[in-house]
Amino acid sequence: MSQVVDVRTKVGVRHFAQLSSTDGLFAQAPAEVDDSDPRRLAVALGGTLYTPAVTPDLPQVLAKLYRQGVTTSVLCLEDAIADDQVHDAEEHLVGELDRLAGAGTTTPLLFVRPRTPRQVLGLVERLPPRARGRIAGFMLPKFDKNNGLEWLVRISQAERLAGPGHRYWRCPIMESPDFAQRESQAEALTATRRLLVDPMWRTSVLVVRIGATDLLSTFGLRRNPDMTIYDYPVVAQVIGSVVNTFGRADGFVVSGPVWEHFGGQERLLRPALRASPFEETDSMWVRRHLFANHVDGLLQEIEFDIANGLVGKTVIHPSHASLVNAMLVPSFDEWRDARDILAQGSGVIRSAAGGKMNEAGPHRLWAQRVVDRASVYGVAGPDVSRIDLLRAVVRADREKS
Repeated sequence: MSQVVDVRTKVGVRHFAQLSSTDGLFAQAPAEVDDSDPRRLAVALGGTLYTPAVTPDLPQVLAKLYRQGVTTSVLCLEDAIADDQVHDAEEHLVGELDRLAGAGTTTPLLFVRPRTPRQVLGLVERLPPRARGRIAGFMLPKFDKNNGLEWLVRISQAERLAGPGHRYWRCPIMESPDFAQRESQAEALTATRRLLVDPMWRTSVLVVRIGATDLLSTFGLRRNPDMTIYDYPVVAQVIGSVVNTFGRADGFVVSGPVWEHFGGQERLLRPALRASPFEETDSMWVRRHLFANHVDGLLQEIEFDIANGLVGKTVIHPSHASLVNAMLVPSFDEWRDARDILAQGSGVIRSAAGGKMNEAGPHRLWAQRVVDRASVYGVAGPDVSRIDLLRAVVRADREKS
């Protein structure tokens, strides 16, 4: 294995390492994930933090983010950078990645979001050899049938430049107007899927992402922190179509859209979190913290994401990443149902937790995906609630901020 690949593999992904103690939280502990199993790695991306590529002292910033529980970060050269900053941002990123490689600092798994396919090759070309392996892959903005092949080819060229055996993951983002507009949507999605499932590219595509901000902009809309993305029918419909196209049994892991709010705004609508579960666990301070930071809507949206087959989410504030990851931990009852379904050859059995039936046929894919999440995020203990997990990550965030 080349030195370049070794540098990247050492980063890995392991959730909840920021917690000083996990005693009693997990019936099955979170596991280390590397890129030897692409499907598990895709599931493990979790709460993915976007960071402008111009951020000063990136090695120190990224090391702190890792200590705070951020396990995946995207260094953005696209929308986070003004048009007249692009050259300076590239130069800054090249220098900071070289510093990072020299320091050997433990950081989140790092991706880069470039502006154009041509920028990918130019960036890798300018990186010193030791720094090329710090990039796990590229988030590909506005990926569609028109530019998709160029994105994929340019990254192949960058891989050859980086060294023998090296691989950069491709993470296409579905956000172009063709995916949102009724008359073009079906053909655009079908053509894009045809490209991504081509055997030449299929194994290099890690995850399919959804760009809600750009999709909303097609209709002149912007997100309200009191609403989830599913309250916007024109985009909710796109999410359903993307999952329908890419998230089938033989498809890809599809990640949820960005949550772009982090407090400080006037509240008009009723908060999204019930009081009683927090009262029962003496955690009202957690509920107040979530309201103050405008993340009750985020938690509600994650519930909708999971219900619609999405795993993981883009975030813009470090404290949100561990909240996303906590919400992705299967409950003990979910996990037990999933294991029973996978062990069952056919027919129907009563859930061990009561209140529902487990059907071996129709529930099998659901069960496999719960087990996939459990293999990465762990399994909550029999008496551990979502509130317990949220309390643990909120307390850790307060301690490390």
